[in-house]
Amino acid sequence: HDDDFWARLSGAHALVPATGDELAELALSLYAGGSHAEALPLLAAVAAAVDQGSRPAREPEVLLAHADLLAESGDLAQAETALRRLADRPDAPASAVERLAELRARTDPREAIELLAAYQLRQPPSDEVGRALLKLGERAAAELADPELAERLLLGAASALSDPFAAHQARVALHRETGRSGALLAALQASADAALRTGDVALASRSLEEVAEVASRSDRAE
Repeated sequence: HDDDFWARLSGAHALVPATGDELAELALSLYAGGSHAEALPLLAAVAAAVDQGSRPAREPEVLLAHADLLAESGDLAQAETALRRLADRPDAPASAVERLAELRARTDPREAIELLAAYQLRQPPSDEVGRALLKLGERAAAELADPELAERLLLGAASALSDPFAAHQARVALHRETGRSGALLAALQASADAALRTGDVALASRSLEEVAEVASRSDRAE
């Protein structure tokens, strides 16, 4: 009889309108219970109060739920606006940035990748951040054909990872593809240095051999 419960809950709100944190709790309870039609106007009311300076205790959850229901109802533009309100904050929750990027990817794949990248670059260095930036760098190369953005993100990944070898190898692959000898030499040297730091002499040797080959080709071309 969950439906009866939520009906009584929303009916009580109609009789004695909730405000502030109470309204936010009621809206989120309806949302969690699947009563989306009833939750949407209440979430909209809380979001409007936020615009006027109100700060309910569960504000991020309210704004995320509101954006979710706006998208569900087909109002994607308003859903994006609601998500930007969260994503533009220094302490933006990852879920808001990811959902906004998901919506923007439909029409602007570059902005989607840049939103995710900007979020990760604001985080303290960690292997999790490094892996995310590595993936985004590879996406920038494959989906946007933007080697400059890809290089910036892969360098960010290398800085964040405890073992940056994979990030430098991705840079090597990128610059082999673009044919930029100077960038390729730098990436190969960084790969060799990373391999040496982990004691992998064989990997380091292969990278240094390619450094010599690329340098030789560059000298002949000049």
